[in-house]
Amino acid sequence: MKKIIASALLVSLSLIAFSQSIELSNDFRLASPFHEPDGANDVVRLKDGDFVTIAKLKGGISGKSDFAIERNDGSSLKVMWSALVSVAASEDFKDLYFNGKDLVLLSVIHNEVEKKTQLVAYGYDVKTGSMLWNKELESYTIAPYLEVDNRGSVKESFIDIICEHTTPSFVTPFEFKHNLRFSSDESKFVSYVFDFSQRTLSASVVVYDNAGNALKKGKVTIDAGYINHGIFVNNRGELFIVNANNVGKVNIIRLDLDTKEFKIVEIPGSNYKKDELITLFINDDNLIVGAVELYEEKLVGVTYAVANFVTGVLDKHVSDKFDDAVFANVSEGRKSLKSIKGEDNWIDYDLSHMFIFETEGVILVLEKRSLYADGYPHIAPGTFDKKHQVEINGHVHAEGIIILTYAKDNARKWVQYIAKNQVYPSTDGLNTISYVIDDSHHSNIRIIYATSEAMDGSITTINLMHIDRVSGKVVKQTVLPNESKLMLV
Repeated sequence: MKKIIASALLVSLSLIAFSQSIELSNDFRLASPFHEPDGANDVVRLKDGDFVTIAKLKGGISGKSDFAIERNDGSSLKVMWSALVSVAASEDFKDLYFNGKDLVLLSVIHNEVEKKTQLVAYGYDVKTGSMLWNKELESYTIAPYLEVDNRGSVKESFIDIICEHTTPSFVTPFEFKHNLRFSSDESKFVSYVFDFSQRTLSASVVVYDNAGNALKKGKVTIDAGYINHGIFVNNRGELFIVNANNVGKVNIIRLDLDTKEFKIVEIPGSNYKKDELITLFINDDNLIVGAVELYEEKLVGVTYAVANFVTGVLDKHVSDKFDDAVFANVSEGRKSLKSIKGEDNWIDYDLSHMFIFETEGVILVLEKRSLYADGYPHIAPGTFDKKHQVEINGHVHAEGIIILTYAKDNARKWVQYIAKNQVYPSTDGLNTISYVIDDSHHSNIRIIYATSEAMDGSITTINLMHIDRVSGKVVKQTVLPNESKLMLV
């Protein structure tokens, strides 16, 4: 049995914020070393402070696996109830959420022999853990992949390329994947599955309420020359599609699945490629899209824009080409950590978080991430191609974090660089390494991450940083004791 810190919930950041010791911990069951690498949501915070977790107890990278769903008391961390769930190798849990009545677990069953994929839902009593219901939400036949030179494409996330290069039975293959995104108020979610068997790329799309009832369904086509960066749903159940091309143009499309009527707000192209897009709703009619800007695949800046679907134009478009202050900040930060060698090559930066605040503006957070293995020194996200699916014995490398904040007048307020150097087996994804960020505190942005100096890869230090929201300066940095070899998952 291992102990863990789970996304700043099992050992809350609020508990450890102003001390140099862990005030409260409890055993958490995580007996299998083969954690799921696909980034599925595995912690649900309830309004009363309790939280529910799902953790793998038994199973490797193939075959049957056992999981435990547990409700934990928010004050004592003690387990209030536990439900054991066993699944075959063809089933992967994708999301766990509370809809106000039931605890709902969404899961994908992919049958590669019969070429079928299903999205199913299980409902649990949040008070007792008893299963109340289960149902199939959607099912599709996956036709053979067709090689086409000029067709719309789909952006791979960093997690996607990890999954594409692990044992096929360990994860859901990309073509079988049901992509899930929730509305801001979590009253609805959209599921979409891409069809790569035709000369034109399309996706089968269904909008559900949070009880799993289908509200709308239809097809979405991705035009040739464009890369899809996600399909989203607002609180009203309206669909939004975000596509970009290789010359920096971004189309944000609102589509009515019933009438097929659509409206486009465009972010114009530039000399730089926009990549690693993040889309958030400000309200039902306004979206903000953030991205990194690349020149010859190297990071040169960031950008964000606010699309207004009432007026049909951009309310705001900010492009920040990095100046000497940013490059110097990163260079000096890298020199502060002996395990980082040489100057930054400015590739592999992922826009991992974007926060918007009515009074403060926008915060963008980037992390340098790469995947490598013997014979594969550098594997980077691109657009999905079935030829990418090659099993390797790889490692994930997560380096420094760049935080940039922008005022309401669009001016950059400050930039902060956090030097770190983490390496872990790729079958774990970003479960143990990378970082957790908490933006809820009124005066500080708080970041927690784990590091290892041990030859066996065990986590030897847990680092907690407090960054002043106004100045961007690190106001407190704590290395937490880790005799129990706590780990982030």
